[in-house]
Order: sequence, then C-alpha cells, then structure tokens
Amino acid sequence: MRRLIVAAAVALAGCTTTQLQEKDPVLTTTSIKSPEALEECIGLAFARTGRPSTIRGEDKRIMAWGSGAVTMLTVTIKYGAPNVIELRSNSINSGSWMRDVSECAE
Repeated sequence: MRRLIVAAAVALAGCTTTQLQEKDPVLTTTSIKSPEALEECIGLAFARTGRPSTIRGEDKRIMAWGSGAVTMLTVTIKYGAPNVIELRSNSINSGSWMRDVSECAE
C-alpha cells in the first residue's frame, strides 16, 4: 500500500516532456559554448539525476530526465550566437540544477 501511494505521488508530480516544455523556464541563460559542449557538461552535472533522453533538432535540442512517460526536468539548448539555455523543472527545489546550468554556461 505504501509503495502504491508513493508511486501515485510521483506520477502526479510529473508530466510529459511536451507538457513541461509548455511551462515557463525557471532559468534562462546564454552561452558561447557549442551545443555539444553544453550537452556534455549539463549531462555530467546532472548525472545524479540519471541519463537524459536527448532530442536533437535543426534549431534546438532538448535534454529530458525522468522515468517512463514522467518527465521531471528538461534543458533546452536553442542554437544561436549566443546559444540560449532554458531549464524547466517540476521540482520546487531546483536551485542546484540552476547553479549547475549556470556553471556549464560560463
């Protein structure tokens, strides 16, 4: 019974990648680093969260962390000069992720 309650709470807290991408970012920053370097740095910084699913498009890439259909965190890297990085999270406590993204952007 306890596991069922925990599983239900986790499911309710998360959403799909598409739904999370519709939310306002908790952090927006820019970087002159290449998208590949940013993806590697952010992926390593967030390793404690798990391995991301990454969608690479013509004008941006989206890195998503979660379990199954539930996405808890996304980082969008929009290509440009400079690149724009957006962090979206379902977590109230996203301060450490914000710090990690900011450090990778420097």
